Amino acid sequence: INGMRRWAENRGYKLQLISINYADIGLPQRRFRLFFIFTKVEIKITEDDFDRSIITVKDAISDLEHQPLGDKPYGYMPDTEYQASLRGVAVALNKAICTDHVAAQVWHKNVKMVKHIKVGKGMSDVSYAHLPGYLRKKYDKKAKGLVDWMPGWGGMIRLDYDQPCRTIIGGPMYLHPKLDRLLTIRETARLTGIPDAYNFCLESGTKSSIGRAYRWLGKGVPVQAGRWLGKVLVRALDENKRAVDHKLMDFRRWDKEED
Repeated sequence: INGMRRWAENRGYKLQLISINYADIGLPQRRFRLFFIFTKVEIKITEDDFDRSIITVKDAISDLEHQPLGDKPYGYMPDTEYQASLRGVAVALNKAICTDHVAAQVWHKNVKMVKHIKVGKGMSDVSYAHLPGYLRKKYDKKAKGLVDWMPGWGGMIRLDYDQPCRTIIGGPMYLHPKLDRLLTIRETARLTGIPDAYNFCLESGTKSSIGRAYRWLGKGVPVQAGRWLGKVLVRALDENKRAVDHKLMDFRRWDKEED
């Protein structure tokens, strides 16, 4: 970072770092992002720039809980303003179909274990009695000091309906808060602020195309984050322009007095 700062200063710019949490700008996901801004004006971030009202997983996807999987007509009305806002684009485009409501399949060796994963917990929190055979063997070897227990092996984690989502990464890992399945692409998109009208072109729901969609969602930057940053930058430029105009008016006034 110091090298980038020197590079910017040598060219007449300042490097300003802006960190945001998606949950603070109206999204149902706790995810921190750091933006590097090269600027000639000071960018001031105030508390008024953030929306501290919490949007939970339930606020984002509860209307899809009983929605049939696949590309089917919406079977339920939105429960919250957030759901209505993301559906609204689809409705405006006359898309009454809930698209991309498909999920990766839980590996067959883990199917029975899934129901024992509690809200906010992961695979590593499941009791030994409910572990599948291949994980019991790993656990037994660890107990004998033969292998290290899989660090960070949490694997699938069940989300909490009453909290914002954890950071979405590029793969299927989050279980539905109530249902014993992974989140669908549409549910994951909701948690990333992507409107329902967006179609991921899943190639008839093939395993490879579903995997690509999860990766896109994990690596992408939400439109809301770009909009938030754009507003902050535009305001900074406007404030700088007003300051320059004010100085210019003072100079012209002084110039007339000199004449």
